[in-house]
Amino acid sequence: MPDIGKTIKYLAKLKGPETYAAWRRDLENAFLSHDVGSIAEGIDIEPGATVNGSGPLPTAPGQTAAKQAVLAGTMTATNVAIPVDTATWSAWRRRELVAQALITGSVERGYDVVLRGKRAVEMLEYLAVQFKPDIERERREIMREISSLLLREPINAPAMEAHYDAFMKLWDRGTEADLPISNDEEQMVDTFLGSLPQCLSHIVFMRLTLGKGLTWSTLSHEWKNAVSLQRRQFDPAVQAQAMATVGRP
Repeated sequence: MPDIGKTIKYLAKLKGPETYAAWRRDLENAFLSHDVGSIAEGIDIEPGATVNGSGPLPTAPGQTAAKQAVLAGTMTATNVAIPVDTATWSAWRRRELVAQALITGSVERGYDVVLRGKRAVEMLEYLAVQFKPDIERERREIMREISSLLLREPINAPAMEAHYDAFMKLWDRGTEADLPISNDEEQMVDTFLGSLPQCLSHIVFMRLTLGKGLTWSTLSHEWKNAVSLQRRQFDPAVQAQAMATVGRP
């Protein structure tokens, strides 16, 4: 079993709606690593707990006859106490505490206090209400920002690097929001090319020369070469060396 302290140290932190998707994705992986996913999802409920209601309950290992009857619909009960031995309950409790620790250890300071007294599944429900963004609104906002992202002249290395970074952050947000175009490499290439000015024609027209053979990896590599070229052209030391070379007999 992985060390829980190390897991929490490297977990994405929940700071607001903008980090919710990355945090939840990291947390799901941590749950799997520590074998507590079924507890966090409310599938593996506390042994010996009172089962309220007559709706179908999630299945879990080691269910007693009473719980199985409720699940099968042969027993309709509002307060069915499920017998359990101490060892079974203790094993479940250890896993529940691990799930709770993974959640409280990965949220912004202050929310750990609000979450006290809640079970892992209740913590996740509370945080989803507080932080889970409106996906459709988020998708519209990302599309608006992508369509308005343009690299404007004058062109220089810092501006090119900033433009590339801004595009990648937007694309990552689109991936987290499950934006359809974010899973299409061809769309990614064309969207980036469409954000460039005509003065970078040697890059803009790569689609014409390579067609569908133009991959994001190839475009990204060419872009980084163009940034390096820009930096060399406008580096004072390089310019001084060039001038000195021109002046030699």
